Amino acid sequence: MKNHRLGHLTHLTHLSHLTDLRRLGRWTATTAVTALLGAGLSTAVTAGTAQAATASRPFPAHVTYQQGVMPSASPSTRDAAVEKAYDSWKSSYLVHGCADNEYYVSTKGDDDAPHNGTVSEAQGYGMNIVPLMAGYDPDAQTEFDGMWQLVKDHEDQYGLMEWQLDGTTCDYTDSGTPDGATDGDLDIGYGLLLADRQWGGYRSDALAWLGRVYHHDVTPDGHLKCEDDGPDTDTRPSDDMLDHLRAFAAFDTAHDWNKVIARMEALTTEFTDSYSPGPKLMSDFVVAADTTSPKPAPADYQESQPDDIVGYNSVRVPWHMGTDALLYGSDTAAVSTSVAKAESACYKSASGGDPLKVQPHIRLNCTFADVSGDTRAEEAGDSAGPAAMVSGDQAWTDAIWNELGSNPFGDAYYGETIKMLVYLVMAGDYWNPTASGTTGPTQLLGDPGFENGADATPWTQSSTLGYAPVNNDTADEPAHSGSWDAWLNGDGSADTDTVAQTVTIPAGSTAALSYWLHIDTTENTGSAKPDTLKAQILDGSGSTLKTLASYSNLDHNTGYTQHTFDLTAYAGQTVTLKFTGTETDADAGTTDFVLDDTALDVSGATATTAFTQADIDDAVAAPPIAFAAPTSSSPRPGTKPSNVRASAALNYLALVDKETPAAESSTGTSVDSALLRQVRSLIAGGHKPDADGGLEGWSHGLVAQALLLLKNGPAWSELSSSEQNKVSLVEEAMGFGGNYTYNDANDFSSGICGFGNFHKTANPNFRDGYVDAELAAIQFFGGASHWNSLLAGFDAKTFAGTLDNAGLTNAGGCFTAVGSAADSAIRPAFVWEGHAASDPTGIWNQLAADTFDKTVTSKVAGTSNGADVTAAIADGTTSPEQGRTGMAHEFVSKDSGGLRSSALYAFEGWMNVTASRAAMSALGSFSCASAPDAGRYLVGTKDLIYKLRHGYISYAKSQDGILVDDHGDPSSGGPAAKGYAYDLDAYDAVLTRQPC
Repeated sequence: MKNHRLGHLTHLTHLSHLTDLRRLGRWTATTAVTALLGAGLSTAVTAGTAQAATASRPFPAHVTYQQGVMPSASPSTRDAAVEKAYDSWKSSYLVHGCADNEYYVSTKGDDDAPHNGTVSEAQGYGMNIVPLMAGYDPDAQTEFDGMWQLVKDHEDQYGLMEWQLDGTTCDYTDSGTPDGATDGDLDIGYGLLLADRQWGGYRSDALAWLGRVYHHDVTPDGHLKCEDDGPDTDTRPSDDMLDHLRAFAAFDTAHDWNKVIARMEALTTEFTDSYSPGPKLMSDFVVAADTTSPKPAPADYQESQPDDIVGYNSVRVPWHMGTDALLYGSDTAAVSTSVAKAESACYKSASGGDPLKVQPHIRLNCTFADVSGDTRAEEAGDSAGPAAMVSGDQAWTDAIWNELGSNPFGDAYYGETIKMLVYLVMAGDYWNPTASGTTGPTQLLGDPGFENGADATPWTQSSTLGYAPVNNDTADEPAHSGSWDAWLNGDGSADTDTVAQTVTIPAGSTAALSYWLHIDTTENTGSAKPDTLKAQILDGSGSTLKTLASYSNLDHNTGYTQHTFDLTAYAGQTVTLKFTGTETDADAGTTDFVLDDTALDVSGATATTAFTQADIDDAVAAPPIAFAAPTSSSPRPGTKPSNVRASAALNYLALVDKETPAAESSTGTSVDSALLRQVRSLIAGGHKPDADGGLEGWSHGLVAQALLLLKNGPAWSELSSSEQNKVSLVEEAMGFGGNYTYNDANDFSSGICGFGNFHKTANPNFRDGYVDAELAAIQFFGGASHWNSLLAGFDAKTFAGTLDNAGLTNAGGCFTAVGSAADSAIRPAFVWEGHAASDPTGIWNQLAADTFDKTVTSKVAGTSNGADVTAAIADGTTSPEQGRTGMAHEFVSKDSGGLRSSALYAFEGWMNVTASRAAMSALGSFSCASAPDAGRYLVGTKDLIYKLRHGYISYAKSQDGILVDDHGDPSSGGPAAKGYAYDLDAYDAVLTRQPC
């Protein structure tokens, strides 16, 4: 809210106290009296009887928080208390008006808006409460839609909600140009995320809203302003809802919300270290927020109250910090955890353990300010509830919980609404809409708003005139949201433009496609259709399954229109969504077809995971991954079977978490938590891959693919910004190593670490790993343009220092050792066997072509180590793929010993090609049409699986007739020891959906 509280008007017993103006710095006394005596509230909402909407996570949710204690009351008792509070809150404050399709949260009793109207803060609160109560409230979605409609009907110059509206007319009532308030903007955005997870269909609205919030409420250095048209120099700590910001970072990857998180955490630490080092209290407003020395605002900075201490704004800080710490845990939410514990201890000590004695004004040294006539407010004590839970103080938590059911001071809208939200948190019914374990609609399309920019991956695009349809020419054709869109045709010449994306729709799901389309034209005809756009669904061979819609120059419109189609019929299939714009130039005019904010929302997918439970159990129980630094006696730690297996487990966990976020082991441990444990071990000091670029790709390639999946999966938002930075450095280092060794311009006999035994033209089991690592890095960093810019800016000395400072010393040591000699080798744009970074599917296809280039045979005769030998399937059977092209190269090859026909070597090449293919399929970026040699991979995979199942007598320089199979031979370094079970299950669960 724009100007908050010095106290509640309802706390006053005489109207004469209105001259204090209590909390309404922008109001006049006359306005306040008019509000109190003027026209009353519209009809309040009571529990309805309309048919219930389907809620994917109905109340009660019973969330298991990451830390802290719960109130001692039983879950059923807590649920009943929340339901009672909600019934009271809804009947008192949720209003159906001003328009028939609008709802708003009234500020009744607190006079924050004329005629008991609403403010954006109140609307945001309501848009959080109602989705969380869906399932109990049968009308929840109707009410939410009405609240969202009111927001859309009352947007300011930046497309955000006007902060204060009259209760009768809903007109803006503050002076000056209508503007918005950051706290309301953030809560409205979080409400849209809750609604999208709960019911589906709000994704485009949420992304558009968050884009506007980011551009107008966030300053250049990343901190939150107080209002969208306010200065860049201040902030309000109660706006620092870090749990919201973390969810935004997971949901809206087009904007750098992690930058906002990092700056707000730093600002909190800077302020409390200087002004409240013990209790860690924050003043209502903070100035000099754009510096590293933020300080309390002057006493009357924005409101008629002491803004330089805790007041009616910052009493919300322990609630917000506590909620963030509960949801995200002590590692990710370290700052929130520290603040919550300190403020909880302060509130308890100052009040003697009685929440009703917590005053709404507290000095930064944790003494009560004793503001005359304003020493009691229930929300002051209520807000400490989540912080008390984080502190682990059971008695203090129970005291606050037991007090929530009362209202001894006659609190109205503000206190009762905060109470409602605190009730939800303390009862365990406040959930993160982007976390693993939350079920409901999922959006499948990659880069749905085209905000990845010029490198449009996973979209493919084409133009017969050579233009790129995905562009940011918003001056001529503004995007629906963000800065990029797909602009087809409009060239004034005959042209065909396309944008397309391949995606797998889960079996058993309900699927809905939506997109926003704008059409304008200069064609001067009322009947002819020289310019057309088709939206189509294609199968794996490129044949049209269905034309969803056809548009033409006759369909020109003002602004954007959303179009929605049911794709449920294609559940269980891999299909391509394709838009084709065709301009004939027959009538001398031209037509622009502009697409933006696409979405393919699916819900209700088959609940059982496609992955094998035994493999999930094994991966979840795997010991923490840890690489050693290379030494002359152990120059390639990444080739050790234990490290290859650990890397395969990490990659498998990341894939399962991406594909089935709610998966867990038989003992109840979530895959998500197991993945986070492994990642945190990987980035701990001394555990990181050395990024050599050579044969260690056996394990490093698997790690690189795992981190790519991690960044695009639910666990990413659960990492702190520091942890995310370390993960990015690990991926960057391996990408640099891969460019050093495999770029067409380079020809080295050693990797970064300098221990030899390498050449990029060696057998596939040598090269597949680090080409796959490079492929992962390209995608991890958003495509060729960004990745090549990182390569171009490489400096070995600087990068080595960055790695060492982050504790990633294994790779730091190797980059230090290679020194400036690496600069000229790493800086060129990546090209491998003629394939540039802009063609990731082409890179994978070349790997498949090189690795699976032989005709399948079941036995191979030759000379090995001076003897005539025959490598063959151990039981004398014949491969079912016999005679087909696609057998692994390593079954018919040579080394210095002569014949090289090894199922182990074949497996070592296959495992990384499979990992990169699985990642691309999971991310929806793999296209069979762009990978003509994918069929060879399929043949080679089936042949390898058969040979490992039946056993294969293998020969090579170091393999003299050894048995290689999938159940333990050879025991010390065979496929089973290197994680084959994980790789095979990934293939069965993911790649069989898209058999090219």
